[in-house]
Amino acid sequence: MFKKLKEKNLLLLVICLAVILLSVLIGSLVQTAGWSASITDLRNASNTGTIERTNSDNETKTYTVNGKVTSGLLIVPKNAKKESPAPAIVFTHGVYNNREMQEQFAIEMARRGFVTLMIDREASGHNDDPSGTSGDVLYSAAKYLYNLTDNNGNRIVDPAKIAVGGHSFAGMVIGGTFKLDSPEGPATTVKLTVTSRFGTSIVDTPIPAGNDDVALSNGYHLGIISAACVAGCSSNSFAPGSSIIAIGEIKANADDMYDACNTKEPVYVPIAKNTMTPTIYKQGVDGNYKPTATADGKLYYKKGDSFIAVSQSTTFNKNTQYYKLDTAANSTYFMQSIEV
Repeated sequence: MFKKLKEKNLLLLVICLAVILLSVLIGSLVQTAGWSASITDLRNASNTGTIERTNSDNETKTYTVNGKVTSGLLIVPKNAKKESPAPAIVFTHGVYNNREMQEQFAIEMARRGFVTLMIDREASGHNDDPSGTSGDVLYSAAKYLYNLTDNNGNRIVDPAKIAVGGHSFAGMVIGGTFKLDSPEGPATTVKLTVTSRFGTSIVDTPIPAGNDDVALSNGYHLGIISAACVAGCSSNSFAPGSSIIAIGEIKANADDMYDACNTKEPVYVPIAKNTMTPTIYKQGVDGNYKPTATADGKLYYKKGDSFIAVSQSTTFNKNTQYYKLDTAANSTYFMQSIEV
């Protein structure tokens, strides 16, 4: 009997290992867009390049472009290496999130031949550095893509086709990045590392507006970003500047982190069990449960694949999952939300 039990446990172990291996292979297949791309985990990566710009004194000079990624995932499609330089985009996340939250967008863009970079902003994910002007971390990542080359020194990214993208709060960050990059950008103050005989420190440094030589020399208002794509936020407040040729919005009125999704058609939205009370149930029976203007006033429970309205013949059960029929939904219905 002991021998049979041992053989059974061994078989279960083999099955578990096989399932784990299969999961790894499937995950790799999805994350690499069908093994058609390479993924690199960037930690404190930096590179340097140059760019030619005409400053406000009408002098055409060569300026330094310093790229930096404290924490990021870089996806380079194989066809981007063959047909380089390729278009590129940097994705960043919303509040309380990290770089991996942008994988669904980044992988899809990689499938279409874009070099994609997902980054952790300041004090998020694997980025423990809390410092940084709003948009500066994203801007530094865009510069990293601008400088990206292969082992032979050939450009991987088309310097005229670099975009930034983000979700939710990242919309504000993108707005800040535009201000730092735009040739017409306003004067601002950034945190720069300064080395002197007293040591190295991070100090607040004023940066002049527009294409002033001081601004360009410090790596600002270079005009290297040409497009943006925002999800779950609106670009109405952006001041993009002349370097931006297009701004795209994905579900701009729906945030997949919060309960701010409006669907095209009414859907059955689950109601948190800890918020359900006999009073709310009674409202549902009477058809008067109206948490929003678009709710139909009823409560439902699920039976098989069907949703049944509660009635005088049903009884409230705190363990039952109840639903409302409404166009005001939650994050589950993010991809069904109204398009802008």
